[in-house]
Amino acid sequence: MPELPDVELYKRRLDAGALHRAIEKVTVSDARVLGGLSPRALAKALRGTAMEASLRHGKHLLVRLSDGRWLTLHFGMTGTLQ
Repeated sequence: MPELPDVELYKRRLDAGALHRAIEKVTVSDARVLGGLSPRALAKALRGTAMEASLRHGKHLLVRLSDGRWLTLHFGMTGTLQ
């Protein structure tokens, strides 16, 4: 399970390499993590938006998208985001 410093490192890496770049492709390896949202709906909602800013809240990484919505990322038990 990732610790707070690990999530902060993920945030810094995202800030350094992914901000202001359009999301071109979304792949969901396990749809169970999406609750009632389908992988296709998530891909449609994210495609073409850009990540504008990020912040960490506990073990969650929150990303503000260019359309004003927020994406919440959690790294699960493994500490990886795939």
